[in-house]
Amino acid sequence: MKQLHWEMALCFSFLLFFILIIKAHGFSSRCPCEPDYKCVLNNCVLNVDCPTVKKQGNGPPKFCKDAFDPNRRPPSKLESWFTEDIFNDLFPKANLGWGANKCFPYNYKAFIIAARYFPEFGTESPTNGFTARENYRRDLAAFFAHAIQETGENDASLYSNMDVEQAHACFYRGGFYNWFEGGPGSSFLPPNSSGYSPTDGDKCNPAGRYCSTNAELDHFYPCSNEQEGNYYKGCYFGRGAIQLSYNFNYGQFQQWLHSQNIIVDLLKNPNLLMTKVDPPLAILGSVWFYMTPQPPKPAMHDIIMGNWESGPVNREAGYFGPIFGPTSLIINNECSGEDQSEPGGPGESRRIKAFKWFCDYFGVPTGDEELLSCKNMPKKFGDFSNFLSFQPDWSSTWKEKPCSCAPAQYGGMIPYFQPGYYPERYVRLNEQNRRRCVQSNYLLMEIIKMNLETKSCISTGCFKMAISFGCTIYETIANYTMSLISCDPSKKLAFIKTKNFRLVAEGSEKEHGMLVAAIDKIIKSVVECLNMCYKNDQCISFNYRPDGNTCEIIYAGVSRGAELEQEEANYFYQKICTESLGHCLVSFNRIPQLQFIGYARNVLRQIDVETCLSKCLAISKSRGAGYNCKSVVYYYPDSECILNSESIESKPDLSSPAEADTGDVDYFTNSCAGDWSKWSKWSVCNSDGKQSRTRQCSVYGSCPGEKEEIRQCESESSLTKTELTSVIPDPVSESCPPKPIYKPCESCSSVDQPEISAIFIPAKVHCFVEHLSDKCMLLELCMESKLPSAFCFLQTCTDTLDVEL
Repeated sequence: MKQLHWEMALCFSFLLFFILIIKAHGFSSRCPCEPDYKCVLNNCVLNVDCPTVKKQGNGPPKFCKDAFDPNRRPPSKLESWFTEDIFNDLFPKANLGWGANKCFPYNYKAFIIAARYFPEFGTESPTNGFTARENYRRDLAAFFAHAIQETGENDASLYSNMDVEQAHACFYRGGFYNWFEGGPGSSFLPPNSSGYSPTDGDKCNPAGRYCSTNAELDHFYPCSNEQEGNYYKGCYFGRGAIQLSYNFNYGQFQQWLHSQNIIVDLLKNPNLLMTKVDPPLAILGSVWFYMTPQPPKPAMHDIIMGNWESGPVNREAGYFGPIFGPTSLIINNECSGEDQSEPGGPGESRRIKAFKWFCDYFGVPTGDEELLSCKNMPKKFGDFSNFLSFQPDWSSTWKEKPCSCAPAQYGGMIPYFQPGYYPERYVRLNEQNRRRCVQSNYLLMEIIKMNLETKSCISTGCFKMAISFGCTIYETIANYTMSLISCDPSKKLAFIKTKNFRLVAEGSEKEHGMLVAAIDKIIKSVVECLNMCYKNDQCISFNYRPDGNTCEIIYAGVSRGAELEQEEANYFYQKICTESLGHCLVSFNRIPQLQFIGYARNVLRQIDVETCLSKCLAISKSRGAGYNCKSVVYYYPDSECILNSESIESKPDLSSPAEADTGDVDYFTNSCAGDWSKWSKWSVCNSDGKQSRTRQCSVYGSCPGEKEEIRQCESESSLTKTELTSVIPDPVSESCPPKPIYKPCESCSSVDQPEISAIFIPAKVHCFVEHLSDKCMLLELCMESKLPSAFCFLQTCTDTLDVEL
């Protein structure tokens, strides 16, 4: 009997100890459950029979290759509590309604392989006011909530036939349903691709390309332009659990995979995100995005854990610590708040409601209701004044030591994680990223750009250590500068010049990257300043003073001339994207607050200023409108565009300062219009001993007489080097010739005759090449040593020929 009492006492002690352990971890089991509920993770959840889900396609194949991790990562602590039964209970509608299946992208094995690559996922618990159990489950609740919005079935009809709690239980079990953006039958896919097989995402129409392009992206994460008929292979539309999108995300994920010894080319074959199984990437790519910060944005995981710094303004508003709201800002810039109705609309509302449901399923708190949305977050991530990326350190390039990189306050391809704003595990990557910036072709790319801009091989300072390769290929990368234009492919980059005005940046703005300090040591003319800004995607405008040859590169611009300050002897240039028709490098001269009245030929209303200027350029080039558009007056209050057939140069008496009650107005002279009545230079003699000259009289006869004259050559070569120089205008003078200067020669298409495939365009000869369409004549001039070597990068049918002159 004493033995029995002793055993009972021991059992009671163990039970008491277990209860204390449970309380120490901050939870107690809610099980056993009431009828219609079931116990999941010591929590009672509604046990409901959901309506049969619609299954798309023919279902998974009978046989397939199992998901496999080539690196054989050890199990995650997540697997100890988040089991396959729970995964299947949460996602019965996965894979287009067929449920979790090893032959389709979404399944438990694919999920745990992804989790093993991020050991903190669902297992991290910093000191943040929540228990370890709550942190683990809130982390998964946040990830799954975003998956509901991005790839959920989202069947709102459930709320018509069930009570709200039952509808919730079925609606939010609809995650991982779709594979492709806009699925299941994505509009991005060819008509013969239903979207019901993971391989269907292999091709897309142009709308599904999602290809972002600029100088850095083209260097680091270039889009594939491979096509099959009318469809592209380089398609970076959304794929996977939370829809990885755009080439820069595919490229960064690919780079991370390479760091994990997983060699895959997602930029060339982006649909491998859905079809690869060694390891499977459809969930791994989404977990990578969820767990990885991209300055200025922290990782969504770190926000849920509270491992982020929101800054004093956000802290005062309550936006700090382990909250859900800002995660919606990161994934899709959605901050519209939660709808009152059920299930409500898509976007942030759906993310919030899904997070609440998953937290309820896991039996953990959501946190402050007001902080579930980023709607009232006063300072968004893009407004932070942090260092964001590593860039070449131009401040030290004059030193004769290896070139280096330094943090910059604008975004780039190599991230900088500012201490105090990101977890220490990312801050520790900074030195590695700095070395990567130094050692990668990034620096070489910048050096080559400078070589092209200055039309010489820079070999002073640190460039002595790195320039040999860059100088070797200086002449052979003629196409390179073409990729640096950040305008839409249908448009061209140009400048507006404003004389005697400048954009003034405050001192504080200088410190935060708006203004780069004046570069007065290397700028010899405005041409160099033009080129520096032209090739720099961050440069929006610049100030130039010819008296000191100072150039200020500015990462901001103005919307109208009235925002500038008057300053004698200063020239302000700002980039503009214009229609390619009629374009020249400096397309317009602007005079703020000036009116020009008397020669209006067309009035366009409710259009923006760039469209207005493009209309003028197109008219002056095509001459189909019945007049030459020589100037523009734009009234900002009414978005009114007036196209004129004369300008202040031809009719100076018709201009006057705008009245005070007129509002903001800008006058623009079209620098590309030219004078159609003037004759071009005489061409080089052709094989018949004749030469020609032309003028651009329009079809409606704005000037009398012939448009072309032909004469016998006066000498063997009537175009001397001196004459050649005279027809190559400086772009600053905006006097581009209005038509190709030379008459076409016989033929340029025979197999043994070289053809021009790429021509580097230095600023000094920009206008010349822009208007010289005759490839044969250009080749002839190159061979006769009548053009600078920068012109003469020629390609035959089989070889590349670099003609040194």
